[in-house]
Amino acid sequence: MEDLSNLGVKAIISNGKGQILVLKVSQKAIENVKGYTGGVKYDIPGGRVERGDTIGSTLAKEVMEETGYTVVNSSYFATVFSQIRLKNEIAGDVGLILAIYKTEVADGEIKLNYEHDSFEWMSPLDASKAFGDKYSVEFCEKISQLTF
Repeated sequence: MEDLSNLGVKAIISNGKGQILVLKVSQKAIENVKGYTGGVKYDIPGGRVERGDTIGSTLAKEVMEETGYTVVNSSYFATVFSQIRLKNEIAGDVGLILAIYKTEVADGEIKLNYEHDSFEWMSPLDASKAFGDKYSVEFCEKISQLTF
């Protein structure tokens, strides 16, 4: 059987102090995703690209929905396979390919939606450690070496 994957986009947002916005995933969001087991899970803003949408429009929409921030600029950073699987009514579950962008946002106050319980600004090294449950070792190494 062919292994199907969805395309998702993710935003690496910096606070101008060399730190990355890291979101704590809520239990409600965890229940909708196969592959999340035990422990606190952290992520960066983003979501799946839906039919008819572009990567850019999805990035802007997901950042706004999850943080309240408006994207003003983004640049490609990496493409990775997520280590989690998504529930799918037809296929059972599907993989997730993530296109990740360094993203600049307009000033403003963060407003989280139901998908996240809290947020932290972390150094790239600390963020890379927090992302180990979802992302590959190679991607976490790239995050740990980020500079802004």
